[in-house]
Amino acid sequence: MNYWLLLVSGVVYFALGAIIYSAFSKLWTKAAGITEEEIKNTKPSTMISQFAISFINGLLTSAAIAVIVLNVSNSNLLIWIGFNAFYVLPTLSSYVYINRRWNMFWIDLLYHTIAVVIITQIWTIWG
Repeated sequence: MNYWLLLVSGVVYFALGAIIYSAFSKLWTKAAGITEEEIKNTKPSTMISQFAISFINGLLTSAAIAVIVLNVSNSNLLIWIGFNAFYVLPTLSSYVYINRRWNMFWIDLLYHTIAVVIITQIWTIWG
């Protein structure tokens, strides 16, 4: 596995999150029930841990995609099935169970769908 490409993929995944959540920040924070004051009062250590977890998630997702793309002939179908089975359905279930607003779900789904498509293309082209 190309570890430089894995690092780039993780950075792309993370940066895409920054772009999408910045673009939809007001809608997402309203749906989450978070106020501007709560965001300003967030401890730096909390922000660092949130960003670190997001980056690690991007790395692990990129590594999983890389393994599939590099080792499976019909990888796009397998990635799509895996994405739905391991992200969409559990997330949907959680959102319904805890009664989250649908705006949050669609923004989160938009982010991860675009990220998975881009990361898959990165590994397909350069992997």
